[in-house]
Amino acid sequence: IFFDRDQDLKNLLLAVICLTFSISSLFQFEEKSRMKSLLHPTVNGAKIYWCKLGTAVIESLLYSALIWGGTYLGLLVKYREVEGFSWSANSLGMFQGTLPGLTIGNMLALYFVQRLLSGMLIGIFLFLLAQVFRIPATFIALSCLGFVRTSGIFWPVRLQ
Repeated sequence: IFFDRDQDLKNLLLAVICLTFSISSLFQFEEKSRMKSLLHPTVNGAKIYWCKLGTAVIESLLYSALIWGGTYLGLLVKYREVEGFSWSANSLGMFQGTLPGLTIGNMLALYFVQRLLSGMLIGIFLFLLAQVFRIPATFIALSCLGFVRTSGIFWPVRLQ
């Protein structure tokens, strides 16, 4: 349940693809129509940037919640007869050093929150990358290449 590398990579790939395609067009229209020089010097020019950042964060949280929430709901449906969610997390070997009050259900909730926060950070990173590479095809290619490189799909050897 906790350390399924294949499921984690599938969910991360799906989240990165969804975020890449939704964030790629945030700056394209301004650049294409040359509205950037008109919009940013105005009084509300800074609000436009922060609204776009907020949009990217909300999208990333939404995609992460849908993808990881679906995974965890599937696990809960699959293992609904198991009564171990209220057991202490110290009963599992991988969580031997955790706090004594944490249950396995609490650890699942913490993992879900961690997935939401990591999805939000990926969304912010892709938002910053979209500002540098404003052509959508370049941005999509570089973000997918970055995911493939860091995930170890084609290069399983990691640097120590």
